[in-house]
Amino acid sequence: MKKLLTLFAALVFSGAAAATEQKEVLNNWFALGSGCRARHDLAGDVKLEKFQEKKDDSEVYGAKIYFEKFQLSSDTPSLRSPLLYGKECSVRININPPPGKRLKRLIAVSNVAASKNADSDLLLNGELKLGTLSLGNERLEYEKARVLDREVSPIFIDTQLAKLKGTEEMPVLGCGEAKIIGFDFTFVSQRETEQSKFKAELADGNPLEIRAELENCL
Repeated sequence: MKKLLTLFAALVFSGAAAATEQKEVLNNWFALGSGCRARHDLAGDVKLEKFQEKKDDSEVYGAKIYFEKFQLSSDTPSLRSPLLYGKECSVRININPPPGKRLKRLIAVSNVAASKNADSDLLLNGELKLGTLSLGNERLEYEKARVLDREVSPIFIDTQLAKLKGTEEMPVLGCGEAKIIGFDFTFVSQRETEQSKFKAELADGNPLEIRAELENCL
């Protein structure tokens, strides 16, 4: 999967070196994995909406990413014995800060809903990345014997909280330095029998929201 992502990113973002010449701060993007497939110039089961906000001393460029089919359930074909199941979806977005601006902070926000009976478990993980650097992950583990009925839990990663959470800190980037923002969803479950039931998905169709805060650097 990592090799496929690297190859796909190289194709989609082949113009990243000249990204500062492009008008859009957020432009090329793709979603790829066993649970999703789409890109900016090719329709698929993932939709991306961009937005922009201005503050006194910074600007926020964001993306709301809607996953139409990404979920893991007991109807999913198993990966291998003994009754192990998994789905993943990786999103990559090219960001091109304009002259005099640089990327300062990243935030990723979403909500996941989990249901299961007492003889299956669930592991739901979200990871925020900048290039190949991991900037934090949110890991939700639901053990066997615990029964869930659409329990909604937040996914929230903020690079400004890196020191508190002991994760990798946001690097200091150059003025106008183009980067690739990434987010990886991984849902995994193991059940005891084929009659065991479970389901994990983004809650009520809500999107994954990624916010990129830019600051002045001149």
